Amino acid sequence: MSRHLTALQLAQQSSPSAPPSGYTALTARSGDLLYTEDSGGVERLLAAGPAPVRLTSTVASNATALSDATGLGLAVQAGRKYLFRFAGQYVSAASTTGLGLAVNGPTLGSDGLICNVMIAHTNAIPMLGAVTAYNTAVLGTASSTATRMPWEVWGLIHVSAAGTLQLRIRSEVASSAVTLQIGSYGYAWAVG
Repeated sequence: MSRHLTALQLAQQSSPSAPPSGYTALTARSGDLLYTEDSGGVERLLAAGPAPVRLTSTVASNATALSDATGLGLAVQAGRKYLFRFAGQYVSAASTTGLGLAVNGPTLGSDGLICNVMIAHTNAIPMLGAVTAYNTAVLGTASSTATRMPWEVWGLIHVSAAGTLQLRIRSEVASSAVTLQIGSYGYAWAVG
């Protein structure tokens, strides 16, 4: 039985992703459009945006300054608007050490950046925040130590220059590490 995957399901697969069952090729055209073609030559649009990213190794920070979460960057094109999402799990070195998350990227266009951030301290306590500027971290103030907890960054961005929309991380406490886990991912959809 053939299983048809949504673009989100393809984004969450390990790289490199293969075409859905019954399709023979993945091709990129028109900058950021990804198509498949079946054996009869029928095309199907899979995604409109940069290639999804997924961590294959952990990314840690034990500094209070923001740093790039290597592996969680999305190539964006000048003059485009994108809906984006980065999500995954993290662990912390201590229950008193929270995770900080932000984004950075190319020059913003007229619609700028609208970004929401959720960081779970524990199963019962989420940290929610919103930012409209690059390098503005939403900073958690606690964690579940070695227990994996979810985090998510999502929003809308309009860029006037090409570049990389980059997830950034920091620790709440100097010399106490926060670590994004393998499988954390990011994707974006061009919407204008």
